Amino acid sequence: QYILQVMDIPKLEPRLKALLFKINFEEKFSEAKNDLDSFQKSTLNIKNNKKVIRLLEIILALGNYLNGTTARGGIYGFKLDSLLKLMDTKTNDNKSTLLHYVVHWVDQKEPELFELLTELDSVHVAAKLNFTETLKNIKALSNGVKSIETVMKDVPDTKFLQVMKTFYDDAIVRAEDLEKSSQQLASTLKETIQYFGEKPTTEPEAFFFIISQFLTAISNAKTELVKKQAETLKAQQKAKFQEEMKKKLSENKEENSRDSPVSNTISRMKNGRALSRRSLPPKKKD
Repeated sequence: QYILQVMDIPKLEPRLKALLFKINFEEKFSEAKNDLDSFQKSTLNIKNNKKVIRLLEIILALGNYLNGTTARGGIYGFKLDSLLKLMDTKTNDNKSTLLHYVVHWVDQKEPELFELLTELDSVHVAAKLNFTETLKNIKALSNGVKSIETVMKDVPDTKFLQVMKTFYDDAIVRAEDLEKSSQQLASTLKETIQYFGEKPTTEPEAFFFIISQFLTAISNAKTELVKKQAETLKAQQKAKFQEEMKKKLSENKEENSRDSPVSNTISRMKNGRALSRRSLPPKKKD
């Protein structure tokens, strides 16, 4: 009987789809907005961060210095994926890399540049997302809300219209604003990617992935540097302590040696005072 009653409802399938969309709207909207916010925050942080530009300048200068007058020297720029190759360029002893040298130089000369590790923390989140997929999800939300308007026009049911009209009036504004923001961000992202010398066709997720991997590599190299510095300092302190103890023991030994009776006697003998006439026994009379 229930099935028969349901079958009599006009436009049943469109109504069910509209109600299902309404139920899932908040969750999908929040997810899409959060993803978009992550991309937007990361894009602006990278584009407006002067420390990023300064670090790239240092890497370029060091690269030109090391390559000297070779064909690889004297360049005016490099592709971002070259940053990941810094970890592959080994020193002669194979104990460190060019990245370690860069990190050591920055630590000695401009340590404030390490602040970008926290300032660009959002990049790691964006690197795990797919911008193209986010745009598709936002477009699907916008189209879904618009489809509800068509359903409402075809359904004369007053109660259904009352419920859906309230939802539609709110959702259409939010969906359109989100879609507009996504289009603006897509344009900003394209400009940012070109600003760093990459092709405009470069996928945003690839751009963020390179930056994320580079920041992680810097962080790891810095951790290794701090550990090495701590070990060096500990070794220096140990060597200094051992040297001081050795010196102190030597001084104590020398002092004890001077104060001993035998040492004093030997010292007096050297000075001709060990056996004075007063200390000699008197001669016997004949």
